[in-house]
Amino acid sequence: MNMRNILWVILGIIAIGSCGNKKQSDDFGIVEYHENVPGDSTLYGLACDGCTDSVIVILPYSGGDPDTFNIIRCERKGKVYGHPHIGHRLAVTINPDNRNEAEQVIVLDDLEQQWRFAVNPVITEELPDSVVKSLMIPHEYSYLLKRDNQVRTVGTIYKTGTSDEQSPAVYPDVKQYNKWGLYNGRIILAFDIQNAISVNNDSLRHIDKVRADTADIVRLDTDTLVLRMKDGLHSFYKK
Repeated sequence: MNMRNILWVILGIIAIGSCGNKKQSDDFGIVEYHENVPGDSTLYGLACDGCTDSVIVILPYSGGDPDTFNIIRCERKGKVYGHPHIGHRLAVTINPDNRNEAEQVIVLDDLEQQWRFAVNPVITEELPDSVVKSLMIPHEYSYLLKRDNQVRTVGTIYKTGTSDEQSPAVYPDVKQYNKWGLYNGRIILAFDIQNAISVNNDSLRHIDKVRADTADIVRLDTDTLVLRMKDGLHSFYKK
């Protein structure tokens, strides 16, 4: 996906996310409503009774009767991300050559969590090995993926004081995000500077350009998330 398309997706995520999670009534009670970003063919809905290891049954947010999809092939390929249960919110990518088969299933309830990762410092001076060892303390960051397409970046270290006061152990900057969304089975992580100005989040910093990254899910289970991004694999854990 080129940068121009990514920017259009970001604008769509921001516009839709800013409207909040709409709900509508039907004969079964309250059903969440989801409006797809233009160009996103993902089917969003709720897992229904009848889900097994070979099929999923989903009640689409767009309305209508539940749909059933064969997931045997995507299970074998490891493309069922999370553990679908009745009532879970799902994002299903449908096989364009077989309308009855899912290519990928993402359990949004499992994805929308606080995902942590640890970063080791960089030692900027020549020091004895024993001192270096004592300074090599990992620092934990995390991304909290929220249901309203917001992201909270937690754990940022801000550099303060003069160079004389700085520690020889310097932790690298991490990417700041405050928006996320799905687009045809891929995750878009973005930093919306206009939104950041008004969000009460002490971990957000102002930057002079839009940041956007596209990620493919490699693994998603109870306590592990692995994403493939353009610079390689990124692993996260949940406490």
